Formats: sequence, structure tokens, C-alpha cells
Amino acid sequence: MATMMRALAPLCLVAGAAGAGSPCPTGRAYPSVEVHLNRAYGYEDADGWWNNPDPYVDAVLNSEARRTAVHGGTMHAAFDHVFCFQGMVSVQAYQVDGMTFTLLDEDHGKDDHLGTFRLAGAATGDLTLRDGSARLDVSVRVVPASDAAAVALHPDYEEADPVVYYPASYVLGANVPAGKTPPMAVGSSANMDNAKAAGLDFEGIWWMSDNPVAEELVSFAGARMNATSFAQGPIDLAVPMARAGMWSWLTDTVGDILRRYYSTGSPDDLKHFTFESTERGSISTGLTNVPLVWVKDNFPFVKYSHDCDEKYGSEYCNPTKCASTSAPGTTCADLIDQYPDDMWSRPTVFDKERWAANKVPCPWAPISNWGRPWWPDTTYTLKRIVMADGSPHPVFWNEWLEHTKDKNGAPGGKMLQSYMSNDWCERMDAAGWVSSLVDALGMGGDVDCTAQEEAPWWTRIPGYALTECVTGECLTWPNVFSTGECWQCLDKTANFGQQLPASYMTDMLQFPVTGKGYAEGWCGAEDAATGGWHFNATTGAYEGCATTEDFPGMGSTSVQLWATVKAKMQEMVGRFAEGEIWRGNELGFIISNEVFWPEELQPRGVLLGASPSQHGVVRPYLDEWFTCDAACAAGLTESARQWQSEGARPEKMAIQADVKKWVFVENFKRVFPGAQNPIDLDEFVENQGSMTTLSTITQLLPDRVTTALFGGKIGVFRANYEKVLNLVQVYYGAEMAEKDAVKACAPSKSCAHQLAGGIVDALYFAGGLSVPSAISTGMWVLYADTSAHGTTFPAGYRVNKYDPVPFYYESMRFFAPVVGLPWWEQAPARKFDEAASQYDGGVRRVLNMALANKDPNVWGGDAHKFRVRPEAEYHEYFVGFAEHAVDADYPMQSRKCPGKTLAVAMGAAWFGELEQMAWVPADGGKKAASKYEEKVPFVEEFTLTRPAWRR
Repeated sequence: MATMMRALAPLCLVAGAAGAGSPCPTGRAYPSVEVHLNRAYGYEDADGWWNNPDPYVDAVLNSEARRTAVHGGTMHAAFDHVFCFQGMVSVQAYQVDGMTFTLLDEDHGKDDHLGTFRLAGAATGDLTLRDGSARLDVSVRVVPASDAAAVALHPDYEEADPVVYYPASYVLGANVPAGKTPPMAVGSSANMDNAKAAGLDFEGIWWMSDNPVAEELVSFAGARMNATSFAQGPIDLAVPMARAGMWSWLTDTVGDILRRYYSTGSPDDLKHFTFESTERGSISTGLTNVPLVWVKDNFPFVKYSHDCDEKYGSEYCNPTKCASTSAPGTTCADLIDQYPDDMWSRPTVFDKERWAANKVPCPWAPISNWGRPWWPDTTYTLKRIVMADGSPHPVFWNEWLEHTKDKNGAPGGKMLQSYMSNDWCERMDAAGWVSSLVDALGMGGDVDCTAQEEAPWWTRIPGYALTECVTGECLTWPNVFSTGECWQCLDKTANFGQQLPASYMTDMLQFPVTGKGYAEGWCGAEDAATGGWHFNATTGAYEGCATTEDFPGMGSTSVQLWATVKAKMQEMVGRFAEGEIWRGNELGFIISNEVFWPEELQPRGVLLGASPSQHGVVRPYLDEWFTCDAACAAGLTESARQWQSEGARPEKMAIQADVKKWVFVENFKRVFPGAQNPIDLDEFVENQGSMTTLSTITQLLPDRVTTALFGGKIGVFRANYEKVLNLVQVYYGAEMAEKDAVKACAPSKSCAHQLAGGIVDALYFAGGLSVPSAISTGMWVLYADTSAHGTTFPAGYRVNKYDPVPFYYESMRFFAPVVGLPWWEQAPARKFDEAASQYDGGVRRVLNMALANKDPNVWGGDAHKFRVRPEAEYHEYFVGFAEHAVDADYPMQSRKCPGKTLAVAMGAAWFGELEQMAWVPADGGKKAASKYEEKVPFVEEFTLTRPAWRR
């Protein structure tokens, strides 16, 4: 019999019926897979293999193997054979890629393999016989499960707060019927520290396979690490395994008692895993000193490898005993090769030396167990059954389903129980007699879930803790409100519902409230007049402002030294891509309020805080739209000429408003060429200014107050986002749908939403704000009365219209449109909980690009003055575009400004076309708007008018 070869084109996964007929019934509790094989071409069937009902198909998905019961399936006209595979528990609409089908023919009582094909992607494909005798169309249809049928199949599903009872198949979130909450938390980079950066991968959901105790599953969601590498010693992984959705028990008597017993522990207790390497660790336990238990050391924890027995001892790991029952013929060695991070050995070994001295006879074997442990050493294997993205493990998920068959043989039908609430008192109340017994026997220690409520009454008076903090830590002469202990205490107690801690808010508010500039704020008052630096004749270098600790806010470090800023920029790209560091909704040093952004974006905020995967989707579009070549520059020149012309601006020009409008128009038409702009220019400029201010100051308020006071502004911003989203669907919808197929933008609602967010970010905050700022400050230098600032600014400066780029670069260097580049060495609580603090628990680093661009070690002793320099110096030293935040190994994770060439071209066009003598300040010729401060926005907005002789 001829064999088949797979065509180059991938096969087709269709949403509706394929071909004639549909043998897969609807309304079933699990999905079905319908396969259509159609010989739609007029080739001869030489031996009659297709024109008869004997072909049949094997199907395998994630090791769940099925074979068609009837050869030939359902045969229709044009030789269309339709096969149905019912009850495919592993199948979900987004998981069918990778499903393997083998076409066979019974030839003289033997299986004759005609070919094998594997689903890969969503394009149309076919199979061709090598001898050319036939070509087949292949299509696959998933018949989804019925929620009603799924619920009917498991009538015992129950949410009995604080406990949820559920069938084992519901551990896979996609199997949970609509309206039900997945009972187990899936660990991922979105809710736990990135242990993978240190070579430890505990994402997903894990099964305690072969555990002799009635405990089944565990999650590592919410795990926190004390380090990101082993360079400083062992790594401690602290896991909140007592929290809701972190642990599961069987619903039999033993499992029920265990669940009730664990209610006596606080839901906030942490389980500590201490790793000495990527393969060996231990788990803390209190059983080492419990009489008649005497576990040897803490529980060992060893990753399966081919030589784990040789490295760590055969009693701790046996690399020949981990084969899966769902993959016949697959050895433990095969699984170690295929899934090296998905199996850990967790042995329980009893201390034989301590048992040798035991004189208590064993009740069930008093003679044979004399002086020996009453309990056998045991080992269970921790196996990952659900991946970080919520999909089933290719092998172990089906082993789990087989392990949890119910009494009727339904895979995954056995019932489990987990906690669904973190209320300690509710748990203890639900534990009933077990909790009472534990308390009576003193086995639970000092357990009191209401202890906080029983504290002295005066400690519950609002402001008591803050008062204690102020009087005990901060009013200590002579260091009044100036010690780290004081501000750490205030960060914990001075909380009135605001989003950020007291130390951060106080540091940042000093700029608008006290009038301090950046140099004084970061470097101190002593050297503020010279940009924060002083010259050390001994070292021959400028010193005094290289780094600033605990500013802004406790736990933050700011870096101003140019050389360090450059080096750290280069490092951070790879570190972010590998998950070693984290970024939030931040613009420079400012941590912005997320409540303004739509909930469809996760995380909510600017693109700088998106995940590496999300950034990888959006970044190529930004690079394409905002790269400016010679033709682009020529177009900008003509646009600037028309925008500044007497026809367009017959009497006056508002700086910044008219500049913002011009930049917005130019940016918009690059993203949506030919589209009519649906956003009103005046409304945009007003809303842009509001958003910049409100997204910052509202961090002083609870979110409910923010939405109540500024709901109108938020509404305008979100309405503009929706307008952009609608255009994204028209211009880029099909491309985004392809990326959605692989969940590239999860957990955002879709890649269209993610791209729309990136565009709004560019229009409102990135280039849409920084370019008008740099142009406007340059205009201020040309038209303001700068005499009050001594020699800081050149008097009567005239721009070289034929070479305006150096002047524009100097405006960007001196008046930094982008002040900082932030990240978190240790992520704050917000990474793991959308309702948590954007700061608490984090360790922050910020590269201060504003002051690095004034570092006299590279810019010279006059770096704190506005001096137009040769263009080559800016190309060599300017860091305002984060030029060095690139890494060849991670091209899609570049943090270099994607619009650098466009921004420079815009500035060059604006100042190259500016008729400087055709404008004067609007106060009748006297130079206006002379106020300058060394902090954003640096100068006030002002208006230019045409002189009387030009009107």
C-alpha cells in the first residue's frame, strides 16, 4: 500500500462543520473532535482502499489516544469519510494544535499505515500520496462541551464557603462550566516571582503523584524569592500554600479530616522551600522532633535527572521510577529528556538512628518493628499537570485523569476539595469538631483567628499606629523625620487609602510643593548650582551625584552617573526578557494610577509595563510607524511650514498647545494612513494635559474617590481609547487575530486591545508628550527673557535654520522630556494582585536620564548650562532616547525609543521652518514667560503673536 507524506502547508482547524454530515453529537459533557478526510480530486484509486468503508483513524492529543470504533467512519458522496472522537477530555478549542492522526487501512486482516498528520496552525492543507494516486483535503472541527451537560455529569460540584467541592477535571480551567470559578490557582509569571530566572520552574499546577496521604494537588502561585541567583547562596522560595486554591484533598474521610486539621493554621502561613541548586532543595517540616514520627531532616526535594540517584542518593531519587501510565512504552528516562523541569522527587525518610532507641512497642507489629520506624519510607513524585498558560500537560494531564476516574469510570470524575476563602475564622468554624479537638489537645499551638479583634481597644483608634510611629521613631532629635527607620514606619502606618507609601509621595511632592529642582532633590543643596556635582582634583573626576539611595521612596535607588546609566541600560533588556526584573505603570520616576486605563488591558497601563510577550507583539509596529527616513523628513518639513504659516496661524501661536496638535496629527496619520481622525484636537490637548497630571496626583486618593471626582476625564480618555481600538480592528484586526491564536497578549482581552493601548500610550504619553515638550522648551529659549538666570541660557540666540538639529538636541538634553527609566529588582505586591500596592514589597531601580545627560564627566564642566554643542557629541553621549537599551539576543524587547528618528526629524522640521523674527511674545514685544525651574514641565506655556508690521 502506498504511504502518505505531509504537505508543506499546515492542516485546517475549522469552527463549523466540515464536509457533508456530522457524526459528532452536541450537548455532551466533554468536547468531541470531528475529522473529515475528503478525496476531492479525480485520481484513480488503484487498489480500492478509499472507495470502501474500511479506512479508520487513530487520534492522539496530549497522550489521550482514541481509535474510531467503526472503520470508514460515516461515508458520504465524493469519498468524504467523517470520523468522530467523542469525550476528548483534553480537547479545548485552543489546544487542538498538536493533535496527531494516523490513517490506517485494514488490508488482509493487518493494519496498513497510509499516513500520519499533525495539526499545526490554522491554514488550509492537504495530504498527497507519494505515488500521486490521490490527494486528500483534511479538516477538523471541535464540537464544544455543553456546560449544562458538564454540570449534570458532576452534580456534586458545590461552593460551600469556605470550601469548594469539584471533580478533578475542573482543575483545568477550560473544563469549568460558565459561571463557575476554577478551584485551583495556576502559578505563572503574572502571580509569582520568576523562579525560572534562577533555573527553578514551578509554574502551573502540580500533582503529588503516589502520595500515600489523601492530598492531591498544590500550586506555587504567589511564591516569593529572596534572590534571583545562587551567587549569594541558597535560594528561599516562600509559598503561601495555605491560601485559597493552593492545595487540594480528596473528599473521603481522611481527606476531609486533613482539610479540617489544616484550618487551624493561618491562611497567611508560608511554606519555605530552600534550594541549594537548581536540582536539590528541602522543605521545612516540624516532624523531625515529633515522637514516634522522627522524620530525617527536612523533606528532601530533588529534580529528576538521569543521575539524580548518584548525585543525591537512591533513597532520595530513583530515575527509573517515574514512567507515566498514560504513555505506554515511555520510560522514565524518556520523560526526563522530554520534560526535564516537570518532575520532582519528594521522599519521606525516617530517622533510623533515633528510632533505634525507641522502647514503645508498635501496636500492629510489636516484635518485627521493635527499634525500627513504624512507617515505611515513601516517595511521591511532584508532576506538573497544568502549564502556566492553563493548558494541560502533554503527558501528565491524562495520567491525572486516569488516576481520578470516578466509580463509573469517567476520567477526572473523582471529587476533590479545596479552600475558596482566606477567612481564617470561617475555615475553623467549618472544621467543626476537628478544630475543637486540635484545640483541646493543644496540637494546634496558640490558635486564635480573632486575636486582632481582641487587641486593646485604644490600639484600634484611627491614627493610633501613626501616632506611635511619629512619636516613637520620627521625633528623635536631631534627626527629625530624617531616618530610614522613621520613613519605614510611616510607610506602614500612614495609609489613608492612597496607592503609594508616604516616603515616595513625600519625596516626589517636594518638587512641586517646595520648588526644589532635580539636582537639589537627587544630589543635595550643596552642589545644586553646579548641577549636583563637584570636581575632585585628586581623582580628576566630578563626584557627588553618582547614585541616590532610598529616593524617591524607601527601597528605591536612583542612578545619575552617565557611565553606569549606559551600562545598566544594556543589561536591563535581557534581564526583563528573562523575567529577572519587572516593570509597572510608570513614566520615568512617576508611578501612574492604573484606574484610568481600561480593564481589557492586563496589566493596566502604559506599554512600558507590558509583559515581554505583549511587548513583542506591539514593538514591531511602533518601529515601523515611527521610523523616519528622508521622504518622511521632507514631508515633516512641508507640514511644519504649513502649520506655522500665516494662512494657518494668522495672528498667534500657543506654545505648547499648537505644538501638541501638530505632533498628534503627524503621529496619527503614520499609524492610520488615510483615516479620518475621530479625536477632536482641542479635546485631545485638554485631556492629554489632564491625564498627565491626574494620573499622578490621584495616587494620593483611594480609587473610589478618584473615579467619583474625575470620572468625566477618565471617560474622555477611555472614549478616545475605544476610537483607536475601532481603527485597530479595521487596519490590523486580522493580524492581531493571528497573534490571539497563540495567546501572545494574554492576559489582556486581545492583541487588538494591546495594540490600541500601545498606540494611545504613544499619542498621549510617549512621543506625543515628549516631542512637544522638547520643541516648546526650545521655543522658550528663543523667546523668553532669560536674564534672571544669569549665564545659564544664551541671550538672543538665533537658530541655524539649515542645521537646527544640534539646537533641538540641546533642548532635549537640558530640559529632559524623559526623566527616568525604571524597573523593579524585586516586584511590588501589585505584580501578584491587581488590588495591591504598586510599591509595597518592591525594590526599585531608576536610571536618571535627566541628570545623566548633565553629568560633567562626559559633558564637561558647563554641563549644567544650555550650550549648543557639535551634533557628534549628542550622538555619542545623549541617553535621552535610551539608546543603549538594546540587546541583539532579544531584538523584540528593545527599550530604545522606537520613535527616535521621527522625534529628531520633527524637531528639525519645526525649527528649520521657524521664521524666528516673524513672532514675538504676546505681551506687546516685551519678552514673556521667563520663569524656569529645573523640573517638569520646566517652563510655563506661553503665546506668541505676529508683530504689528506683519499683520
